[in-house]
Amino acid sequence: MKNKLNITLLTRMKLWQKFLLLGIVALPAAGIPAYLFLSQTTAAIQTAKLEASGIAPATKLLKLIQSTQQHRGLSAALIGGNISVAATRAAKEAEVTQAISAFDPLLKEINNAKQIDTWNKIKSNWTRISAETTNQHTDTRKSFADHSALVATELALLDLLADHYQLSFESDPGTYFLVQAALTDLPQVSESLGQTRAFGAARLAEAERLALAQSTGTELDKEAIAATDRATTATLISALITKTNQAMTQLRKAQAVEPRIRGQIAGKDKIAEDQIKRLANLADTEIVNAPQIKLSSAEYVKQFTGGINDQFKLIDTATAALNTELQLKVDSLLNRSFILSGVVIAFIIFASLIALLITRNITTTVRLLQLSVDK
Repeated sequence: MKNKLNITLLTRMKLWQKFLLLGIVALPAAGIPAYLFLSQTTAAIQTAKLEASGIAPATKLLKLIQSTQQHRGLSAALIGGNISVAATRAAKEAEVTQAISAFDPLLKEINNAKQIDTWNKIKSNWTRISAETTNQHTDTRKSFADHSALVATELALLDLLADHYQLSFESDPGTYFLVQAALTDLPQVSESLGQTRAFGAARLAEAERLALAQSTGTELDKEAIAATDRATTATLISALITKTNQAMTQLRKAQAVEPRIRGQIAGKDKIAEDQIKRLANLADTEIVNAPQIKLSSAEYVKQFTGGINDQFKLIDTATAALNTELQLKVDSLLNRSFILSGVVIAFIIFASLIALLITRNITTTVRLLQLSVDK
């Protein structure tokens, strides 16, 4: 009975209606895959836009990290006895406070509990550290440890930002290596440089103060730099070289995969690597293996600060290259989405026109046959 009803229903349908029904039945075969592909492309576009939107807050946080590291080095020299850096240290303190104020609104927009807790810890620790430094209620070793812990927390927040903006999960190989270099490994290199600068500056400042005391006949039994401090400096140098090798490896991988990245880096990685080796050799020669202390703490800080600033220029270059790659990825996905949408729409229009022409042709043919039969 059901088959008879179906046959009767199809028999009663006009020819164009049958073709329309056939088209409706066939549409999912092409429509569903197209829909799924468009959905995946749309999701990829949203992810790429999210990744690209993470560059601005990451850049501001990197600026804060740089300023904090610089304040650590200046504080080490000041507390160690080099009062000539007092004004510069105070100016750097204001710069850190300004960097915190600049980043604060960005984190409130993210509204992530873990990131906010980490950020509040950073602000609280900075308030304490700046007050202790200003009021001279700390010593070089405590100041070094407190600043280093603060930078470690800032780097942890940078890692959380990379996760939040999906940068840690980038699927494109070249961009992934660039993310690792710009937002993980190169900042770690700058931190190793900063630690070597601050620890060495404090030891050299103490040695200068000791030399002055010994010139008056006091503290003659003390070493300019203790053996344990020389060993600590050697450890810092070793960590610096290890982290530099890792960062440069990531940059080379990114450049090998994507020529555009190589064009933007343009050999700056090799220049930075050579400078780091020079600074590592400086610390080794003037602190670890120096029979006599000849280099002033001010000169030591100056040379390391120049190297760290250049290191951050490389980070800026890598971050700019990363931003370019992410924007190109967004544009590419948008173009792909537009092209596919256009192809699907064109196919539907083309199929509809073909169906209309066939229907008209068959209808006309049947009508002529009917007229012939009637005659």
